[in-house]
Amino acid sequence: MEFSHGVSISLLAFIYSLLMVPIASSFAKRIGLVDKPNIRKRHVGNVPLAGGIVITTGLWLALPFLPKSEAIWSVAFLSIPLFLLGALDDRFELSARARLVAQLGAGAVLVFVFGISIAKLDGVFSITPVILGPFMAAVFTMLCTCGVLNAINMTDGIDGLLGSVSSVSLLAIATLAIKSNALPEATLALFMVGLLFGYLSFNLSFFGSGRRVFLGDSGSMVVGLVLVILVVELSQKSNPVITPTSAGWILGLPLLDTVSVMIRRLMRGSSAFTAGRDHFHHVLQDLGLSRRYTLIVLILLQLIFVAIGIFANSTDVPQFYFLWAFIVITLAQYFGISGAVKYIGKGRISEEGVEKYEATEKI
Repeated sequence: MEFSHGVSISLLAFIYSLLMVPIASSFAKRIGLVDKPNIRKRHVGNVPLAGGIVITTGLWLALPFLPKSEAIWSVAFLSIPLFLLGALDDRFELSARARLVAQLGAGAVLVFVFGISIAKLDGVFSITPVILGPFMAAVFTMLCTCGVLNAINMTDGIDGLLGSVSSVSLLAIATLAIKSNALPEATLALFMVGLLFGYLSFNLSFFGSGRRVFLGDSGSMVVGLVLVILVVELSQKSNPVITPTSAGWILGLPLLDTVSVMIRRLMRGSSAFTAGRDHFHHVLQDLGLSRRYTLIVLILLQLIFVAIGIFANSTDVPQFYFLWAFIVITLAQYFGISGAVKYIGKGRISEEGVEKYEATEKI
């Protein structure tokens, strides 16, 4: 794929997204698909959850023109049910159990319908790869699908964060796919980047705060679906484009933060899917960082993660070193954020920060 062709793909998606957001926004308002402010949502007014409509319709309209592969077909097949699941959750707030069952079901479809599964992992202590049998590969793929979908969903906590970090990951995936001539995956990744950039133009209020829109669970589900399909498909080819370990680094910040959050909640005896203000972006804000600077800091961190992932993918250094480095960083983040949460909870910052900490948040 030539550079100019990749730019054209992203530009077309960007233009479609810019044109579609106002239409989707109006439609979302009419059907009540809006995010209403409350004790845990401090935005002003009802904000349309139009991002998911734009992303999903854009993907489906592009299908006839995208090069066909298992990755493309699986996105086409699963994007609609996951979009509808997210939309129902946006509108009626489904239980965590219902979402979990549906997400595991999506993973099962990837394995048993499209043959997309994680059967080979990098060695943990040596260069010898870990080969999973059919049953373990199916279970592990379903769990990973659920994990990535939740990781992307949980990242959607401040304006611009999910769209920005996902775009960084998608650009890295596209770059590596182009180098390996994986045309369908590169095209899909670049098209998604264009759609997300158009959405971000409204989400970050470039056209005024009155036209701001949110992605919603309907959008985050579809973005997460595309990411998990791309990294699994590209890492499990007969001639892999990316290593399983570098895939983790490329997913980066959402994966690290979600693992840390879930461990923290399980350690205190609650469900991993309970509510709380212990995500990285929440803690940075509660410690006094503005939303804008929180966004900048986290985008820079994501860029570092992705750069390490690209380096890991191209170096002869054994992958298990990068695997353990990711584990060490996750543990450091876990203990650091846990300490910050305790600090906030003891009231050593403003009363407003404590109030925000105690307020619950839907995942």
